[in-house]
Amino acid sequence: MTDKYAKRTKARPRGKRRLMPRDLEVLRFIARMQPVTTGMICEHFGVSRDIGRRICRKLRDWPLIKVWVECLERENRYTLKEAGRTLLAERLGLAPKDLYVPRSLLKGLLHHDSAVHLFNALSTASKSPAVMVDVEDFVLERAIRAKLGSVTSAQVPDAIAVMRSSQGQRFALSVEIDTGSENPSYLVRNKAEPYAAFRREGVSLWGCSRWSVVCIVPTKRRLHRLVSAFYDADALPRGLWFFAVAEQITAQSIFTDTPWMTLQLNDENAQLVAKAPFSEFIKPVITTRHDRNDDLPTDK
Repeated sequence: MTDKYAKRTKARPRGKRRLMPRDLEVLRFIARMQPVTTGMICEHFGVSRDIGRRICRKLRDWPLIKVWVECLERENRYTLKEAGRTLLAERLGLAPKDLYVPRSLLKGLLHHDSAVHLFNALSTASKSPAVMVDVEDFVLERAIRAKLGSVTSAQVPDAIAVMRSSQGQRFALSVEIDTGSENPSYLVRNKAEPYAAFRREGVSLWGCSRWSVVCIVPTKRRLHRLVSAFYDADALPRGLWFFAVAEQITAQSIFTDTPWMTLQLNDENAQLVAKAPFSEFIKPVITTRHDRNDDLPTDK
């Protein structure tokens, strides 16, 4: 065999592969929702796990993201690195200081994961023409604290979602993730009563005068327990709190009444009813089916 055929072409390093537009979109998603898992990326972009892992490997090899291994039984987490921040700042026209590079993982990952899942469901469902509502903004707890300058001990929501209807109406959702670990009386003092006071005083939320609170709970039993505690404390103004079980929140159901429950207050009693927090803003698209024979001439 001659040297001509014995030569081998050296494999091109993975880090030198060109970034595609979708890779940059994934990098932007990581910067916005970090720390994220491969499953969150696949859920948001509607791709298979193989494709999701392939994109993450490419971003890691550049290197634009950092990989965090919690334990072997759980998915790896991805956060932005300095190189990723610089690249996104150049592409998006932002100052590098506007993009956050974590030095460690968050502590409340259960709250964080549920908030990211809610964002994925909202953003996916809002793409449907039958919904006619857009997710204008979605900020997590760290970004809320950074903007408000809140100290660590201050009570802030796990996330805030700002929605805009096709008619231009803006409304906000204060997202509270409940894992079932806190006593309902604690939530009454630190969550329900302050929100009720804000509603009475006409306080706006993230620039929106119209807002509600959505509480994502682990089980239906926990839902009923919280509603009972809030009602007994007279901290449930009408149309303020909406509850849903985490596993029932999907892109197909989130804009329907199916997963949501709110307390309907009457003169004599109160009862839980199925109602979505966005029902008054979302107008379904009504399509009329035309039969093929409608346009045919008829004998008179």
